[in-house]
Formats: sequence, structure tokens, C-alpha cells
Amino acid sequence: MSTNTRWTARRTASRRLTAAMVLTGGAVMLAAAPAAAQATTAARLLQSPATAPAISEVATPGVEALNITAGPNGSVWYTAIGSSSLTEIGEIPAGGHPAYFSDGIFQAGQDGEDADLGLITLGPDDNLWFTQSAEPSSAGAGVVYRISSGVGTSGDGPLGTVKYERAGGVLPNVGGITGGPGGRVYFTETSAAIDPPAGPPEEVGSIGVHGGVTAGVPGAPSLPGAVVEDREGNLWFLEAGSEEIARMTPAGVITQFPVNVPGLRDITLGPDGNLWFTSADAIGSISPSGTGLRLFPVAVDPDQITAGPDGNLWFTTASTVTTGGRETGVLGRITTAGVPTLFTQGITGLGTFGITATATQVWFTEGAFDRLGVVSF
Repeated sequence: MSTNTRWTARRTASRRLTAAMVLTGGAVMLAAAPAAAQATTAARLLQSPATAPAISEVATPGVEALNITAGPNGSVWYTAIGSSSLTEIGEIPAGGHPAYFSDGIFQAGQDGEDADLGLITLGPDDNLWFTQSAEPSSAGAGVVYRISSGVGTSGDGPLGTVKYERAGGVLPNVGGITGGPGGRVYFTETSAAIDPPAGPPEEVGSIGVHGGVTAGVPGAPSLPGAVVEDREGNLWFLEAGSEEIARMTPAGVITQFPVNVPGLRDITLGPDGNLWFTSADAIGSISPSGTGLRLFPVAVDPDQITAGPDGNLWFTTASTVTTGGRETGVLGRITTAGVPTLFTQGITGLGTFGITATATQVWFTEGAFDRLGVVSF
């Protein structure tokens, strides 16, 4: 996924790092690591049952879970590829079992849409919102979907009811999505991934919970990235092409902050009120004022990131670790002081991808290995 096209590309184990890591004296060290990782002490890997978090797994037979978000009442919702490559949304209620919904979702090639869904988020109406991009070679439009949680407030219908907006203001490639100021849902979008481009290079668009897409606010000429709201109602989004993080006020004023690191991937609001983001071989943070940029090199290739209920940040990675002759996926944790730790115990898959947190748990997806991981506190 050229930095941010990863939001809609199907995730498989083949994306893991070629250079596997080996366990030596309790620390993870790269056999052939990027220079940034070689220049720092590798993150500690806690394997002891007495100190490692309890990671359990939920099987999703025949279903590849990708992006994930926390829903209302302790549920989690995720985008998925089911049997016969069916594009669908999965839900696991608190203490329950997976259920899947595909009615109303465009399938691969239907009306020019891409095979996979993008990011998913909990909207201000307590429903779930997710995106889908057009195929690069098509004249299709991007899609913003709403799926009923069954307890939403926007006249949403029974559990699993899907409604959508496409064209009429949605550019072909849709990136991040989040609830934001004014009780609206905001998303990043672009036409740059379509050949030839069919509109502006990048915008931040929004949609009301009852529908109605507003004109997008222009950003930098970049691919669309992840977006999140801070405590003051500003939106922060990634501009990977220019290696910047942008802040947009509720009035639509955009300010760009150079971070000068490649491979910007995901951004979240941290427990300390700062914005935390992932990039190639590093995790960073920046204050809501756009100052205090900090970068923390890590010994893996960090992917998505979320704030956990324990006051730390948790992140996924397509990198793998070899311990005791067994190759396994990795889950990462980083404190607000910038101290990273990697965990493998309890992870079956060879890569971790989407991640989210409820009030008591951190959930992550394991893609092609047909399961979700859970850290309970």
C-alpha cells in the first residue's frame, strides 16, 4: 500500500519483513534491520507469563479480519473478507460471537468499486462508519457507509442495516474516517490514485449522520491518510507524500507540520492528550499546538496504533519474530515516555494489522490467519 493505500489493500502474511528478528537474551534484534533501527537498542520482548499481558484469540473461520474499531456497549466491529472473497463487516458483541453483514456493500468490481473496505470508526450517532475506494482503473466513486449498531440515534434501522453515500462530493479514493466537530463524520479523500485523476489531489470531506456530503476542504497534494479528532475538536490527518501531519480547525483552517519521516501510516489521540502516529521504523508524538515533536525508533515496522485502557499506546506490525525456532506475529506497546515493548506470546498469526481498544481490552486483527487477538486488563 504505498504508504496510505494500505487502508484498502487486502492484508496477507506476505507483507511481513524479509529480515526476521531473533530473540537474544530477552531482547529483539534485527538480523538485517534499517539503519534507524540498528542505531537504537532493540525493544524489549517480554515472554514471561508473569510479566507479559494475557493475549487470547477469537477464531473467525474462513474470514480475514482487517481494520477494526470499538463499537457501543463493549462491542468491536471490523472490515473483513469472507468466503468466496465476500466483502463484509463483522461484529462481536461484548461476551458474544462474531456475526457478519454484507447486504448493501459493493462487492469487488461492482460499479467500479475496489475489492476491499477501508477504515472503520464509531460515529457520533453510535453507528459504525466505513469507507471503500474505487478501483484505480475505473470511473467509480468512493463510498462512505453507515452500518447500524442497533442502538444508534440516526434513524438507522435494525442491526446490520447498511446505507451509503457515493459520488456527489466523495472523491474516488477514500482514506481515514472519524467522528468530528459538529456531530459529523469526517474522511480524507483524493483523486490522485485514479488514472487519470478525476478531481482535487486531497481533501477532507464530511457527511452528516443523516446523509449530505459537504464540499471538501483542500489539503496538501498527497495521498489520503488516517484522521483523528483531538480534545479541542481539531482534526489531525497524515500527509504521507509530503511527510507532514496536518491540523484542521472546526472552521476549516489547515496547518501543516513537517515531521520529515517516511511511511506515515496511522494516528491516534494518546492518553496524554498528544497525537501519536506510526511511520516506517518509528513511532512519534506531537502536541495539539504542533510543537514538541518526538520520534521513537522501534525494531519493527509499526502499522496501526491506539490508546489502551492501561494508559499506554498499543500498535500492530507486519514484522515477525523467531523465538525458539518458531516464527510468530508481534504486538507492540509504547509508554507515553516512549519506551516500547514487543509481545508474541499467545499470537498465532504471522502479522498483526488493525487495532482498537474498549474500556477493558485491546483488540487486534491477524488478517489471513482468520482470528482476532485480545489483551484483557
